[in-house]
Amino acid sequence: MIFAPRTGWIGADLGSHAVKLAQVERRGGLYCLKSVLAVQRPAPWPGNDLHRAEARSSREELTAAYSLGGFAGRYAACSLSMAACEVAELPDDAQIVAEDLLSVARTLDELHGELPGGRVADTWPVAPSGGKRQDNSRMTLSLSRAWASQVAADHAQSGLVCRVLDGLPLCLARAIQMTQNEAMASRPVAALDWGCGQATLCIVLHGAPQFVRVLRHCQLQILTEALQQATGASLAETSLLLTRHGLPAPTQPIESMQLALADPVQPSLDALTDEVERTTAYLRSYRPDWAPKEFVLFGGGATIRNIESVLQERWGAPVRAWSMPQDESSEPPNAPLALFGPAAALSLLGCATK
Repeated sequence: MIFAPRTGWIGADLGSHAVKLAQVERRGGLYCLKSVLAVQRPAPWPGNDLHRAEARSSREELTAAYSLGGFAGRYAACSLSMAACEVAELPDDAQIVAEDLLSVARTLDELHGELPGGRVADTWPVAPSGGKRQDNSRMTLSLSRAWASQVAADHAQSGLVCRVLDGLPLCLARAIQMTQNEAMASRPVAALDWGCGQATLCIVLHGAPQFVRVLRHCQLQILTEALQQATGASLAETSLLLTRHGLPAPTQPIESMQLALADPVQPSLDALTDEVERTTAYLRSYRPDWAPKEFVLFGGGATIRNIESVLQERWGAPVRAWSMPQDESSEPPNAPLALFGPAAALSLLGCATK
């Protein structure tokens, strides 16, 4: 009998502000984080229209994280910031060939006015109302071939072998599935990746992303820049203030520093919560089977102290930051665990490979 490996691949989440690496280990039917490491970029990637920008390298960050993190093996799986990708429903004339990714890519080349072979894509089925799947109901995620080639080259130059380039919505769904029991898998969950360069909301049901929406002008960078302007603090100092002090919690004693932080970030927080409320209202009206029963936070926004209780009061549903058990013998993480959800989900692909 051939058993799946206990230790997963190295999962590499290439974000606009940092590169996060994680490796999971399977112990019986459970998983734990074996190694994690985050490396900040010297200069953040621009958050807007990154998918139209020239492909950028992550080689230095990958090399540093791989050499310092105590990771096992060389095989890796990777995802790229959603700011470099585009997600949409397939056009009707592409749905009949949805399983043929080359045909999908050609269709997307035409839609984006690119030369043949200019884009790479992945596609997955979406369940219509009632839970039955139809071949002509699918989502697609794509990015330019230049970005995909750059990612592969960066891994190779860092000593890694990239086996899979995955999409963030699929990573978020897998990260939630890793921390759910079977009874919870039938409940729709909203995965909110509140990243520095992009905010992405996914509805996850039965382990798959059923609905994906990029929340325009809601990226964490807008909030941190407002705080920097108000306080004169650096980006690193701003991140520390948000993580250490955070925002006033509805049911906890309020600190004076929290009050000082709350005012400058309020417009950005309102924009995010309004977009999420607008999206969930739409789902309750048109797809009630997808209306979320719980929110799971990923990305830098999930590291803000008290953010779960702040958002829970606004949205009226349980909110939690993503986390999973960590190997007691491993080094303490150099960043909050909520940053490593996609990377952990990427690592899991290696455990599932025989």
